[in-house]
Amino acid sequence: MMLPFEDDTSPTPAPEISQRIHASCTGDPREFTADSGGRAMDEPERDTSPSIAPDHQPYGDVCQVCEPATPCVSGGELVVVEGIKGTFEEMDFLCTFKMSSKIESLKCIINLETNANYLKENNYHKNDINSIFNKYINSNKNQKGQFAFMILINKDGSYDKDNWDTIPNSTEKCPKMYKPEQKGEIHSEDKIFDLLNDILCKRDCPFKMALIYSFYTLCFKRHNKESCHKQAVDIAKKLYEKHKMTIFIGCSEPWGINGPYVKNLPYKPLKDCTYTIESQTFRSNEIVSKQERKEFVEKKLIDPIYKKVIHEIQNKPFSMVKITDKPKYFLKPFLKNINNPKTIETCHNIVSNLFSCQIISKNVDDFINHGLEKFEKCKEKIYKLLSYDANNSIDECDLYNRNQEISKYLSNVFFPWWATKVESASSTFLIKETSCLLQRSAANHIHRSTKDIEHYFVIRYVKQQNN
Repeated sequence: MMLPFEDDTSPTPAPEISQRIHASCTGDPREFTADSGGRAMDEPERDTSPSIAPDHQPYGDVCQVCEPATPCVSGGELVVVEGIKGTFEEMDFLCTFKMSSKIESLKCIINLETNANYLKENNYHKNDINSIFNKYINSNKNQKGQFAFMILINKDGSYDKDNWDTIPNSTEKCPKMYKPEQKGEIHSEDKIFDLLNDILCKRDCPFKMALIYSFYTLCFKRHNKESCHKQAVDIAKKLYEKHKMTIFIGCSEPWGINGPYVKNLPYKPLKDCTYTIESQTFRSNEIVSKQERKEFVEKKLIDPIYKKVIHEIQNKPFSMVKITDKPKYFLKPFLKNINNPKTIETCHNIVSNLFSCQIISKNVDDFINHGLEKFEKCKEKIYKLLSYDANNSIDECDLYNRNQEISKYLSNVFFPWWATKVESASSTFLIKETSCLLQRSAANHIHRSTKDIEHYFVIRYVKQQNN
């Protein structure tokens, strides 16, 4: 029986590679450009493109995918552990995840990311497979969080649509979508594995391949059950041996081993926010994180990774959530001899607005400048309020001194508070970006370990396409 792919023995030059951190992690795509990399010149790339009926032709040229160069570990030799192939370092990494706590596993990822001497890039599906995934991902574009679906392709290249759902407000159909259940105890992929096991039990199989999409990469470790990655590899092997069926898995975002590491990474702002105004220096207050982080990796261990990420994202915008907590301040001593209650009320409102902020997105330097602008506008409003109020009896000299006193007092309250907010928001951004990088690094190690079984199991990222 002909398999749905053929080997392309022509060498592929090593292209320039960049590592992308996707939207669900940061809000916008982030680029991490590698120094070098690519597949060895004498190593052919396996063409995993399926044969699909004429009404589903490939979309353009095959998407270039390159493999990491083999690291120089123990002479570059590869070893096999539990049917998974990789270097000695990678096998130690995979075994560590199976046997240790999350914090110890995270340390292992950090060490690999810090010391690895080969490229860990995104592997994308070829254009034809990528386009099929994108078509039905866009049909579920309103979905949030994890979801999964499966497309079964018959031996004649047509799609099996017997169990497909009708798209709301449309006559078109799309693959049935699965979500996690029971607070994550049942993964969205579990139901797909049940369907594949049903196919395995049949004597005859009309399908030549299954295209499975999962928003996040398959988990490699879970409580009280085999991981989704292990289940997928096992069922793919059995389906290939019995029915010569091939499994293609596409993902959009890295899940890593068992999810994000934001609760295990220590606080660190992108930049120290220091204000120097009229010979006064204002710095952020000492921060005590409100998040419950039971375990952290040591700062000296994560600092090289932080340094790398900061270099890439220091000019990127990040969001500051709506501010609801405000510092205590007392204006009453500065508003003596003002008889108009409306003036006093308006002054309090002006200062209250100084210590409020809607959700905005800026880079660190723009946030610092935004703080200066907010403060200057507040000063101007207070000065005009006191200057043009006809009911108060403030002379010009008293007006100047009063404004100077209010300005000095507010600067001592506002700038340390604002710096704290900016540093805290930037630290949250850095931690999320770093977690995403480490999740992707872990996923890439796992995906690399399946390279030798790509004649029946292919797992890669889906490159997003706009309609």
